[in-house]
Amino acid sequence: MLGLVQGNHVMMRQLASDQHFSRKRCGWLISLVGLVVGGGLCCSEQDPQQPGLQSVEQSPTEPVDTGREHPPSDPAPRSLQPPPRPPATGTVEGTVRYRADSKRPWRYARYYVGDEGKLAEAVVALRGAALRNLKRSGESSLVVIDQKDFRFVPETAAIQAGDRVKFLNNDPQIHNVRTTDGSRPFNTNMPSRGEMVHTFERGGGIRRPIRIGCVYHSSMKAWVFVFGHPFFQVTATDGRFRFPDVPPGEYQLEMAHPSGSLSWRAKIVIMEGRTSSIDVDVSPDDLKKDPP
Repeated sequence: MLGLVQGNHVMMRQLASDQHFSRKRCGWLISLVGLVVGGGLCCSEQDPQQPGLQSVEQSPTEPVDTGREHPPSDPAPRSLQPPPRPPATGTVEGTVRYRADSKRPWRYARYYVGDEGKLAEAVVALRGAALRNLKRSGESSLVVIDQKDFRFVPETAAIQAGDRVKFLNNDPQIHNVRTTDGSRPFNTNMPSRGEMVHTFERGGGIRRPIRIGCVYHSSMKAWVFVFGHPFFQVTATDGRFRFPDVPPGEYQLEMAHPSGSLSWRAKIVIMEGRTSSIDVDVSPDDLKKDPP
């Protein structure tokens, strides 16, 4: 009997312990549910603009992606587009030399022929169909020809149609500037320290220069070569010439030395992106019988 009572007492204690544990577990679960529900309510009441929180609502000013293709963007502004490619051109350059002949001396050699026969004051120019329709770029220029010590200085000038020439007189004596060539002949007296400006509107090229003289002093002569394109040059004492930016094609390269009555020409081909080197060699065989 005593054993039965002790056993029942043990069972009652075990049951009480289990009930106490269950009550603790239920309390813990109820507290956890309260925390979750309370936290959710708190989050739903927070201001979406507070730091650290992101609003799930989409801003009405932001575009909504509808799945359609967007139109192409505008082309780049004109200032950002690459510049147009310059036209393809070539270059021709060279040196003019005079080959002397002791049996046929040239009386002007001492004035114009330098070291190694390099020829000064020779006019070199291109001639070809591709140059007829070239538009002038830039403004007209001004060339000065002086009258000094009873000479025109320089004696030879080359300009483009539309350029101006200023004639001066730095001698104490009176001079004159005249021509009967070209579309606008003139005849103007030049007192000491006087000057005049003339515009040459039409070109005669290398074959028809404008001859300038002085009615008071017949030995004074000058030549003005007028071209319809920019590919011309009067050589300095080194005899060099160079023409860049020439349209590709076939041309005649021409040379004239009016005071010495020399002339020369040859066919050449200008190729895109290349430099052609031409040496112009003249001799007494190239002397003209009738000087311009």
